[in-house]
Amino acid sequence: MSKALKFSKVVKHRRLTGAQQIMAGMRELEAALKSGKPLREVLTVREVTIAEPGAYDAKKVKQTRERLGVSQAVFAELVGVSKELVEHWEQGISQPRAVARRLLDLINRDPKRFMETLTAHAA
Repeated sequence: MSKALKFSKVVKHRRLTGAQQIMAGMRELEAALKSGKPLREVLTVREVTIAEPGAYDAKKVKQTRERLGVSQAVFAELVGVSKELVEHWEQGISQPRAVARRLLDLINRDPKRFMETLTAHAA
């Protein structure tokens, strides 16, 4: 699912060619940069490219939890699901949905940082 980045203003003229659309976008970007305002205040991102989350079977879910060194109950609390759901994931009864897989990807990228982030917010 690949999507392109678009900016907030839409040119409401006749249908533009690809080159004309690019030039209109470049002029809009130039004007935004010249305004001196932060781009997030001037332009709105309408679409982004987001990679599909990783696949997680029972073994990979358990490996992820073990990388954190926590029980199923604690892991469930960390990812915001029930202990029973974690058990089902690890037994292969069900698989994590996309939003949970994104979180598991985040954990696997840097488990230590993930834990530090959570404990910093709890303090």
